[in-house]
Amino acid sequence: MNHVCTVSTLEIARLLAAGHIELSMPLRDWIQQSLAALAAETVPLTHEMAIEAYALPGAFHRDPADRVLVAAARLQGWTLLTADDRILEYRDVRSLDARR
Repeated sequence: MNHVCTVSTLEIARLLAAGHIELSMPLRDWIQQSLAALAAETVPLTHEMAIEAYALPGAFHRDPADRVLVAAARLQGWTLLTADDRILEYRDVRSLDARR
């Protein structure tokens, strides 16, 4: 089963609002279609994720969304699929490069 954290939707919405990305359809439709295509389950933000996001071991950057994604993966024992080099270089979470 694939999982997509709601914080990813927040990040996409932020990028759209800032004009950094464009979608060919409304965000709500894009998210629904993407989740269906990935056969992904939505992972809501939990209190445990919020706590873990700021208790990560070692040095990690300040981006709150990245911290939540890493925290979610660590708490669930998942591998995080990302194109973010900072997350890929972080040794305290399993990750795979989405660009490959």
